[in-house]
Amino acid sequence: MDIWSQQYQSLANFICISATGRNLSETFVNDLKLKHCITGWTNETPKWGQLGCNGFIIYDKDMNIACRKSKAYLEVRDEAFRDVENKLNDLLKFKNNDLVQNHSTSKFIAEDEKIEPLNPIKSVFVNELDDQHQQCANELQKLLKYRNKSSLDNVFKIFKKHFKFEETLLDTFLYPNAVKKPNEGDCNFNVDVNIRTSHYSDHARQLQMIRNQLKNLDGKDSKISLSFINQLFRDFENHANNYDNYGERLNNTLNDI
Repeated sequence: MDIWSQQYQSLANFICISATGRNLSETFVNDLKLKHCITGWTNETPKWGQLGCNGFIIYDKDMNIACRKSKAYLEVRDEAFRDVENKLNDLLKFKNNDLVQNHSTSKFIAEDEKIEPLNPIKSVFVNELDDQHQQCANELQKLLKYRNKSSLDNVFKIFKKHFKFEETLLDTFLYPNAVKKPNEGDCNFNVDVNIRTSHYSDHARQLQMIRNQLKNLDGKDSKISLSFINQLFRDFENHANNYDNYGERLNNTLNDI
């Protein structure tokens, strides 16, 4: 959002709104070092909407809704950024996307380069989950060392085991109401439903990315590219440190039982 704010300048405003109050808004500003986009919060429950990783809402200059939901980053990754840019360029009557640069979260790593090590994974204050995060990190390190199909398959297995355990725990203690189907006609924005959807969608995306890679490997001795391993490293650390931010809330809930 900050990059877009700098690129479009006065031609468009980019607004990040926290639906859970001021504290989360300030956390986003501090952690992401936001300086150029507009940030705010509301203590009232919106009637509709979604978290940004599930798609953006776009208004035209007359404050009419031009797009209720752009493509979801969780589903199409970098294409989601291009979708927003294309829609804005159409509204502003720009051509050939001259104004903006396409975003990319992937990075090519040459075979003679080294990838950055995993960043430290924050504790979620639940020992079993912290242990599972460490097991995932260990298997990723083995993947970097051996770079073969067997080590990637082990990453897939530990990821799948961890995600299933985590989702069961969260649905039981944090999101029991989010699991229930909403009543017909109930269109209120539900923070837990959106958080749960975003979180679990990223689980599914990571597993599918590994499935695709395993399917594309020619044989058990095929060497896995550093670019793919780097993407796995970055995705895992980003997920564990940003999506798994339920720790204090879950810990408090478990301690109250």
